[in-house]
Order: sequence, then C-alpha cells, then structure tokens
Amino acid sequence: MSTDRAEINRRVLVIDDMADIHDVYRRLLRPRPKAPQLEQLEASLFGPQPPSPTDASFDVDCALQGSEGLARVLRALDESRPYAMAFVDMRMPPGWDGLETIERIWHEDPDLEIVICTAYADYSDLDIVARLGASDQVLFLRKPFDAIEVRQLARALTEKWHLRQQVRLREAELERQVATRTRELGAANLRVVEDAEQKQARAVALDHAEQLAAAGRLAAGVAEKLDASLRVLAATVGDVSPARDELGRMSALVRGLRELCADRPTGATLDLNHAVTDAAELLHGGIAACARLELSLGAVPPVPCSPVDINLVLLGLVDSAVQAVEAMKQETGRDGRIAISTRQEGGHGVVAISDTGRRVPAALRDRLFEARFSADAGERPGLAIAKSIIVDQHGGQLTLDCDANDVSTVLLRLPLAIAGVRDDAARPTP
Repeated sequence: MSTDRAEINRRVLVIDDMADIHDVYRRLLRPRPKAPQLEQLEASLFGPQPPSPTDASFDVDCALQGSEGLARVLRALDESRPYAMAFVDMRMPPGWDGLETIERIWHEDPDLEIVICTAYADYSDLDIVARLGASDQVLFLRKPFDAIEVRQLARALTEKWHLRQQVRLREAELERQVATRTRELGAANLRVVEDAEQKQARAVALDHAEQLAAAGRLAAGVAEKLDASLRVLAATVGDVSPARDELGRMSALVRGLRELCADRPTGATLDLNHAVTDAAELLHGGIAACARLELSLGAVPPVPCSPVDINLVLLGLVDSAVQAVEAMKQETGRDGRIAISTRQEGGHGVVAISDTGRRVPAALRDRLFEARFSADAGERPGLAIAKSIIVDQHGGQLTLDCDANDVSTVLLRLPLAIAGVRDDAARPTP
C-alpha cells in the first residue's frame, strides 16, 4: 500500500503542565528553516531538492491540563482535523493525571496514538496495562528525553495513524464492492427466473423444474466468478491483517450463496429461519449502509418446497426492502429500519419483511404484482415474479401492506404440507 507523505496527518498534541516544555516540543518538531544563502548554494550545486523525511514539520498544539487537552481533541474532531498522536505528561497537578487524561481522550477519540512522558515511577507497567489495556497505541518516554527520540516517535506514530486509516478505507471499499456485486447477483437471479417464467408461458411443454435448476446453476456460476474476484482483491491487499480477515468473511458469504443455489432432490424441504438468516447475511453490506436490521425468528417446521425457488424469492424480497430504504435515505439523510420475522400460523409458515423505506402509493400496490409492470428503484421491483413462484407453484400467498406509520410489510405465507397429504407438522404450535 503506497503512502503519500504529503497526505499524512502531522497534527500533534502536547499535554504538559509546564509551559517551557511546550516550547521545547515546538522547537524539536518544527525544523529550523535554512538560511537563504545556503539554499541558493545547494540549488546551484544540486538543483531543486525534494524535502527529506527528516525535514518533516509537525503541527503542534499544546495544553497545560488534561481537561484542556480533552477540549482540544473534541474541537479537532468537530472540525474533522483529528490529532494523530499526543505526548502526555504523567503528573499534572492539580487536575487529572496522565492516565485519567488518556482514558477520557480515548473515550472520544480511540484512534489517537499516545506517548506517556514521565520522570517518576508513578505507576508500574502492570498498573498501566490494568487501566488502559494491553494497547499497541501507548509508548513510554522517560525524562530527560533525547531530541532524536522525540522526532522519531512523532514521525513513526503519525505514519502508523495514517496507515490505520488507509486500511479502514480499503476495508470499506471492499465491503462496498462485495455489497454491489451481491445486489447485482440477486437482481440477475430474479431476471433469470422471470425469463424462465416467460418462456414457460410461451411453451407449456418446458419443464419448470429444469428451468429453475438452470437458473440455480447460473447463479452458482456467477458466485464462483465473484469468489475469483475476491481472491484477486486479496492478492492486492497482501498481509494487511484486518483487510485480509474481512475478505475471508466475504469469501465465506459468496460460498454460502453458491450453496444456496445448489440443486436439491425432489421432495426437499426448507428451513425458513435458515433461509432468512442466509439472505440477511448475503445482503449484510447493503443493509448496514442504510438501515438497522431486526431479526425475530420463531419456531417454524420445515416447508416442503423447491429450496432454490424460495431462497431466490427471499433474497429478492430482502434486497427490494433495502432498495426502498436506500431511496428514502437519499431523500432524508437518515438510516431506516428493516425487520424480518418468521412464525407459524396454523398450517402455514409465515415470513414478514417490514421496512421504513419509500412508501408505495395505494393506487400502485396492486400493479406491483402485475407481470408486465416495471417498478422503479425503491418501488419494490420483482414482486410479480415472486408472487408467481409463491402462489402459482407453491400454493402460498404474497401481499404488501403499508400502515399509518409508513412502515411497509411484505407478507409471505407457505403451506407446511403438500395439498391432499396429511402432515402432523402442519398443526399449529401449542
């Protein structure tokens, strides 16, 4: 990972109750300018020279007490100009000591790198670890300290802070890419199923089960390509541990999607709770970007169905809710809420998907289930094909309702027993 030194945050905070110490830090961390005659002579001999890393100049702010240091940290955060590191004196009567100051500052800015400066054994190493934890963000500097050591600490810790931020940016970008690919995959799955339905209408002789099996194989193939893309991204990240771990989790999600689309034998059943959990996990990135997710999973017997059909429908319905919440967030700037619950009602397994996304006008709700109606983003596309699969092929029900609080709920009901066959598991739970 490249690090452009011009972009490194060189802001340093000094918290010490002696004003003379502040002047010492300023002289050490702000290199003296060369005399103009010397600069002209160097330029004539060697040409223009880029600044050396040892010439790094730091932006130094100072505070006499811990409370004043905390106020500066808060102000810097409000201005989106955080400090990268701080030199903190251990003894600062009559106010907070160094440890209390660090605890209070880390509560507000946990990324700040700290150098504890002390000339006394106020606390043992075990005491400090007990108070602050075994953190890699704390180093010790014993007084009287060496000027070179101060500059080296400032240079190393500001660059460490910069690298930590770069890793987080890369992780966020990888999460966004995987969320985008997952959404595209979900939309592609629904389009494949919809195309299969249209072909079946034109040629009744085509076997529906074979059509869906082909759709599942296609989805698994797309997931395999996405898995390959993640491996390429992992190669670019290298040994950056947090990003590598995140890529491992994303790869596991993609492998789960491949398993979700795998063929199942005739007479198979589906655990609705597992299906809902899998869909929410696969769309985790998109949900986290715009909504708070609430899951409430009840006791539901296995549902006799085509697992590929229902898995794809649930994935599409959850993604449809995410799109609706995203559309509302673009208008209001606020995160929304998505709630998914399962329960048994008589002889049916029920899945309810509620969201606080863009409200669908009452006049439009019935049209969303029409095969030829094209819904826009945020208007819950894909309900027509979902209803065809749930109602026509599995004997279930699919409805959309909006309450007075602008909460939209898609309700999916599936029979717990095949028509004409007695199934004790379909009896209501006592």
